[in-house]
Amino acid sequence: MEGIFLEYVTRAELEHNGGRPFPPAPRGAQGPRSGASEGHRLVAYYLPADLHARLKATWWALRDARTPALSSVVEALFVDAAANLEQRHNHGTPFPPAPDSARGVSRAAAVRQGEWMRREWENRRGESSAQG
Repeated sequence: MEGIFLEYVTRAELEHNGGRPFPPAPRGAQGPRSGASEGHRLVAYYLPADLHARLKATWWALRDARTPALSSVVEALFVDAAANLEQRHNHGTPFPPAPDSARGVSRAAAVRQGEWMRREWENRRGESSAQG
C-alpha cells in the first residue's frame, strides 16, 4: 500500500509541481463528508506519517470533481492496483475473497512487534525471578 501511494504522489509531484512536494493541506482538510454509502465501509491502515501528509497535500492540490475527498483518491488507487495485480497474476479475473482473518504484515510492524514481545518476555521473566 505504501508503494501505491508513494508512486502516486511522486508522479503527481513530477507532473504538476516540478518534482517538489505540494504545500501541506490546510489543517482539518477533509473534503465533503457523506454518510456511509452502500458497498463502502471504514477501514484503517498504518502509513508513515510523512507519506500520509504527502498524499493528503497532493490530493488537496489536485482535487477535482472526480476526487472531492481523500478517500476517493485512495479508492481509485486501490481499484487500479487491484486491476493491475489481477491482470498480471490472475488472467484479469478478480481473485477470490480473502479469509476474514487475512492481514498483511509490514516488515517495520513485524520488527516493532518483535521488539515489544522481547521486552514483554524480559519483563515477565524478571517478575518470575523476583517472585521465585
